[in-house]
Amino acid sequence: MVNSELKNKVALITGANKGLGLEMSRQLGQHGLTILIAARNLEAAKTAATNLHNEGVSAVAIALDITDSTQIQSAFQEISDSFGKLDILINNAGVFLDGDWLISNATSVSINII
Repeated sequence: MVNSELKNKVALITGANKGLGLEMSRQLGQHGLTILIAARNLEAAKTAATNLHNEGVSAVAIALDITDSTQIQSAFQEISDSFGKLDILINNAGVFLDGDWLISNATSVSINII
């Protein structure tokens, strides 16, 4: 069901080629948003975008490794050039930290909503 308020909105979802990111992409796309499928592996992002497109979702693949400042800048430029805006950003991509770090030892969680 397309939501007229969301029809012309653009959403970037990191880690969107599988799992929760892919499902968020699917569900938001079903409401009429254009979804930018961001993944470290561009081919994986293209496959996910093609699959979503086959389901009626407007999806575009973007290569984006959130730990690589050059790729972040390239993605920013691509979004700016192609869409002129970004309405929604969902930072879903995970980062594996080396060492003995465990999520269960975390003392806080930070969520930034702009």
